[in-house]
Amino acid sequence: SGLASNYLINYADNANGLAITPRPLTLPPDAAVRTYGDANPARGSATGNAGGLVNGDSVASVALASPAVVNSGIGRYDLAASDALFGLGSAANYLLSYATLPSGLLITPRSVDVAALPGQAKVAGRPDPVFDFGITSGSLVAGDAFSGSLTRAAGEAIGSYPILQGTLTLGPNYTLGYTGAPFTVASTDALAVIDRSPAPGTLASPGDLLATLDATFAVADENQLRSRLTSLETQAASLQSELERGARPST
Repeated sequence: SGLASNYLINYADNANGLAITPRPLTLPPDAAVRTYGDANPARGSATGNAGGLVNGDSVASVALASPAVVNSGIGRYDLAASDALFGLGSAANYLLSYATLPSGLLITPRSVDVAALPGQAKVAGRPDPVFDFGITSGSLVAGDAFSGSLTRAAGEAIGSYPILQGTLTLGPNYTLGYTGAPFTVASTDALAVIDRSPAPGTLASPGDLLATLDATFAVADENQLRSRLTSLETQAASLQSELERGARPST
């Protein structure tokens, strides 16, 4: 009570009289995704508590950590944040604490594509071979392997049958794409053609060589196939040499 007019008032500054303390801020990481077999993301965003930032400040990224390792299976894992880097403003203006986001890291299946190899065949009446395939895209994580096997459409008549995926799998951690190929059941006449194939140096033209190769690939006996291919490679090299010299191939 009283009147200020009853006083002769002087004012003075209080040096360092106002204390501005750090603003509390808790930062949980935003959810992250990676593929099975890849490394965990090292850094990510943290916008879950953006309302705690003031004056246009922003967090550029936080360090991420998870109990998941490279070969952890698909699914969700906890994700923790630390070491915030500010895009605008300064971390010194905040009393930072960090939170773990339960199930914040999602590991998704790894994509691998395979294809049945072309040219697979057998002579009618013989057992089917083990069907071969190759990876056309993607890669396996170290220590992983295929299980199961390819199969084919049923039938033993002379003709072509599609090679099917069968039980071939990489398990739940992969998305496996498959491209088939035809499998040929050939007559025994095809084997006779191979047995009568020309001796080295007797091919008359590249067309003869191709015809012999076509017959060779109709036979599924691996050892015989390798032997015939070795012979044909020798003949092809000799034929190529003669053609380069401008000479007529041997007849």
